[in-house]
Amino acid sequence: MIEKVKEVIQMSLSNAENVVYEANIPIECLDCSITLLLYDGVNFHIFIFGDGCFVIVSENNTRHGMVYYNANTPFYPSYGLSMESEKSFDKIENNDRYLLEPFPINSNWKLNIDKKEPYHFSTGSLSIEEFMEVKQILICTDGLLSFKGISLQETLKGVINNKNTNGEFVTRKVRRFMKDINVVNTDDFTIGGFSI
Repeated sequence: MIEKVKEVIQMSLSNAENVVYEANIPIECLDCSITLLLYDGVNFHIFIFGDGCFVIVSENNTRHGMVYYNANTPFYPSYGLSMESEKSFDKIENNDRYLLEPFPINSNWKLNIDKKEPYHFSTGSLSIEEFMEVKQILICTDGLLSFKGISLQETLKGVINNKNTNGEFVTRKVRRFMKDINVVNTDDFTIGGFSI
């Protein structure tokens, strides 16, 4: 599955590069993280290319994790399109990639980080036995941590407490949350997920 995901990412980037070229806009507009949540019928798989967060909601607990870079400079997948970008990234000092899991999920869960991978991607999976108690799995940008004047716990509570999980329930909840709290987010914030 990992090889197929990398192939899809590369194909998407190549298509995006063609669009950028045709539109005559800077290639840097493709500098962004890509986070995927896939279900193969048995396991849920999270792929984080660059940096990003994930949230796992069970009956009695909300646990989250984040892949981040020490110098706050993630390796975006688009860097693979440009030798210059890749070389610039390699020159950044003290920029190790880490997995931050404030609430460890369980002993069987691990988001793997392989620094030898050319895409610098991180991946993890939940087996069917492990998500029996899970209600929601969400992936999002690190903008989850960028709401000013509100704690992360309040943010998590605001975006995951869904009474109705029909249709675009995440979109509805986040829009209502953003309107109600009336605080500033200093980063981009994108979120999506599954309700089980």
